Amino acid sequence: MNRDLIYLVLLLLTALSGNSFADEMEGRQQISDNSGFTISLQQVNHPLLLLELQQLQQELWYQQVNLLAQVTNMGFGAVDAIITIVLPGGLLYAFNKKLKQQQAKNNLHELNSKLLQLQVDIKQMQLAQL
Repeated sequence: MNRDLIYLVLLLLTALSGNSFADEMEGRQQISDNSGFTISLQQVNHPLLLLELQQLQQELWYQQVNLLAQVTNMGFGAVDAIITIVLPGGLLYAFNKKLKQQQAKNNLHELNSKLLQLQVDIKQMQLAQL
């Protein structure tokens, strides 16, 4: 009796998962090679992907502005020079401030290269849609 109940539950689960599997397969593309190996690939919604890339570009521009402000604010000024000379730990302060500014510059450089690559990718996506 228990075995029949288990088979019935498995049959119901298989039938239910079959419907969801068929729904999932609607947005997929089947590719087969000459050896008979078949791959199921999700189809790409190009307009949606382009929109997401443009949103990412805007977020990176916002981060770029913030990093530019950080680099500018972390500059070594007259007050910093006075702190470096007067306070006992002034050299450590100056070193730490310069190190943080260099890290912000490195982050800005990395962000700029990502933005350039993203712009190339967006142009390629726009050309692919035409």
